[in-house]
Amino acid sequence: MALGQNANIASLIEPGRVSRRVYTDPEVFELEMERLYGRAWLYIGLFPNLVLMLYPDRVGFYQESPLAIGRTEQRFAYYGPPDERREMKLARYLSYRIDRITSAEDEQLIEWSWEAMQSSSFAGFILSDLEAGVRLYHDQLRRVLPVMTLEHPPAPGQLEAVNSSLISVRDGDVWERELSPDAAAL
Repeated sequence: MALGQNANIASLIEPGRVSRRVYTDPEVFELEMERLYGRAWLYIGLFPNLVLMLYPDRVGFYQESPLAIGRTEQRFAYYGPPDERREMKLARYLSYRIDRITSAEDEQLIEWSWEAMQSSSFAGFILSDLEAGVRLYHDQLRRVLPVMTLEHPPAPGQLEAVNSSLISVRDGDVWERELSPDAAAL
């Protein structure tokens, strides 16, 4: 059964049953590309360091992993069906172009951020409302790793001890009440 120009994929779905054609039929795939994915480039950020990219022609990811102060590794990969039609080549070209532009913007932002943090007048980042997820992630990091808020890093080998000490000072009375019923009476 050919789906035709006015195809309705819903006709392949019944209560409790989905036709295997939804997953395997090239015609259904083409309709999904045209109706759903062919009109959008979607980025899904999974904080702190992973982005999933859903493009009309393929899917991909990139991941940034800090290696040392001022040094980060970036991994990425793309996955998609082999397709050499003119439309798909154009979609691939546009996707690569978008990635090159956004990657250059990200690199510049990181460089400026590093430079800003070295300034004596640095008072923290001002993030737009669009970066609320980044801000939330940073706030959570500062809560779990209060050592990040210190002006100078701890001596080598002392990070865990200093961080534990900062947590104890910050939450000391809460920890005592939670751990000991006798301490709650104090």
